[in-house]
This record gives sequence, structure tokens and C-alpha cells, in this order.
Amino acid sequence: MFIERFLMSWLNKIGRFIVYSNIYVSVATAALVKVSELLLDIEGWTVAGFLFFSTLFAYNFQRLYKQVGHIREKSDYHLWIHRNRIGLIILTSVSALLVLFFALQLNIYVWLCLVPLGIISLLYPVHLFKRNGKKYRLRDIPGIKLFLIALVWAFATVYISALNNFAIIERRVYLLLVQRFLFVLAITIPFDIRDVNFDREILHTLPQTFGVIKARNIALLAILLFGLTSVAQYLYADVNLYQFAALLLTTVVTAILIQKSTPNRPNYYYTIFMEGTSILMLLFVLLAELLK
Repeated sequence: MFIERFLMSWLNKIGRFIVYSNIYVSVATAALVKVSELLLDIEGWTVAGFLFFSTLFAYNFQRLYKQVGHIREKSDYHLWIHRNRIGLIILTSVSALLVLFFALQLNIYVWLCLVPLGIISLLYPVHLFKRNGKKYRLRDIPGIKLFLIALVWAFATVYISALNNFAIIERRVYLLLVQRFLFVLAITIPFDIRDVNFDREILHTLPQTFGVIKARNIALLAILLFGLTSVAQYLYADVNLYQFAALLLTTVVTAILIQKSTPNRPNYYYTIFMEGTSILMLLFVLLAELLK
């Protein structure tokens, strides 16, 4: 019993570290890059490595910026950040160095594309302007948060790989861009459903504006359209039968998770299962590669 409790305690600590330090979401980002590269017949790890460490740096930078001075929230997550602040600063610093390492391997076209994406990511949590005595961040602009995230992730995980490998920007790249936008849109809405009782009204998220049920239906519509773009890819964009099946499986699993999204679900449902759909998609596509 002692050994079992000891192992469970350490597994819990390791799990919290992976999720709270944003390693998990960084893996999910890299997974989306590899899905794009497999579907576009691109090899290499430069872009995946770059975006893994960029996500790790950007997310932790945002968390550390919000925690400057004092603990603003008393959740287990924010308390963990406060207790592990020095470790996160070290991790963020190392991530910045590795971002530079991979960035130097990218071509000039990618750099031109990265400048606006990087500015948006870094300015996302920063108070940029005042109105009526209140400070506002980029994410506080009504209705912009959801579409900004989907647009940035779509370009980052699809377009950068194509540019860095001098792939022809053709129909299959455009289809994949639309598909990725829809996927990120679909899996982001449940996070707004989770936070509907805590988000400030100024954000005007979909659950705040239309209610939880309608917001969930919009997410389901987005993942349905994701599935339909998979059909278009199979018919017109050189996606083989096994890859098509992998994308359809992703559609079904993600739709089930979205359908079960409510404000009362535990946080791990979103941070592990919902976020993990990106990793699951990669696993399905890798399986398709083995079967073809």
C-alpha cells in the first residue's frame, strides 16, 4: 500500500508538472505540425521543434506575467505556478534559447510570416490601452479571442511548415488551413464553456453571448465541417484512404468530447482530454502511415 501511494503521489506530481508547465499543450501544438507535415508529405522536425518551444515560452511568459507581484487567483493551478515560479522562469528561459536555435534554421519566408504571429502571441496578455479608466488587453476585445486563437494556430501549424519546405501553396494547403482553423475553433469553444461562470463579461465569449447549449452546437458544427473538409481532402487533395479514416476518427472522438462539455466538468477534462485531441489526431495519422 505504501509503494502504491508513493507511486500515485509521484505520478500525480509528474502529471501536474506536465500540464501546469504547459509542456502538454506544447506537445499538442507540435502534434498538429506533424499532422500537417504528414498530410503534405513534408519531412523534418525543425518547425515542430520551433513551435513546441515557442508555445512553451509564450504560454509560460503569459502565466508569469499575470503572476507578477502577487497571486491573483487562489486555484490549485495558480498556487502551483506561484510555488514553482523559479522553476518556470528557468524553463521559460531555456525555451527562449531553444526557440532561437530552431528559428535560425528557418528560411526568410517563415520569418516574414512569424513576425505578426509572434507579436500577437506576446501582446495577447499585455494591457495595451485604457478606456474609461480601465486597462484592456488584446484578448479583452469583444469576440476576438476565439477567432484570434484559431487563426494563429492554423497559420502556425500549417502554413509555416509549407513555407519552410518551399512547398507549393496550392489547393491542399488551403484546404488544410481551413480544416485546421475549424478544428482549433471546435476544441477552443469548450474551454470558454468551462470558464463561462468566471470570464469577465467584457470578453463576450460565445457561451456568454449565446448560452452554453448554442455555443456547444457551434463547436459541433465546426467539427462537422472539419469532417467534411476531410472528405474534400480525400477527393481532391491527395489524402489517402487511411489518412481520411484517421481524420474521420478524430472528428467522431472530438465531437463526443464536445457534446459532453459543460461548465461543471472537472478542469482535467479540458486540459487533458480536450487538449489531447490534437495528440490523438497525430496518433491516428501515424497509424494510417503504418497501414498504407
